[in-house]
Amino acid sequence: MNKKVFIISTVFTLLPIINAFSDECKECTYIETIIQDKKEIEPDILAVSVNISAKGSKESEIINMLGEVDRSIRDLGFEYKGGKFSVYKNCWWENNKTKCEGF
Repeated sequence: MNKKVFIISTVFTLLPIINAFSDECKECTYIETIIQDKKEIEPDILAVSVNISAKGSKESEIINMLGEVDRSIRDLGFEYKGGKFSVYKNCWWENNKTKCEGF
C-alpha cells in the first residue's frame, strides 16, 4: 500500500516539473499541488464459509455435530442468520455396484 502512495505522490510531483521545462509555453503559470490521501477500508459485510467433512455411522450423529458447530458460531457474537447443511451417505463404486457405509 505504501508503494502505491509513494508512486502516486512521485508522479504528481514530477509531472508538473517536467511540464515546466518543456518549450511549449514560455509565459505560462504552473501550479504544483501534491494530493495524498490514505484510508483504511472497513467492510460492510464479512462473509465466512465453513466447510465440514465428517464420517459417522448414523445420520443423527452428523446432524448433532453440525448443531454443535452452529452453536459455536452463534456464541462468537456475530450477526448470524444460520447455516445450511446437507448430509450425504458415504457411497462409492465397487465391482460395478454402489456400496454405502455410514454418512
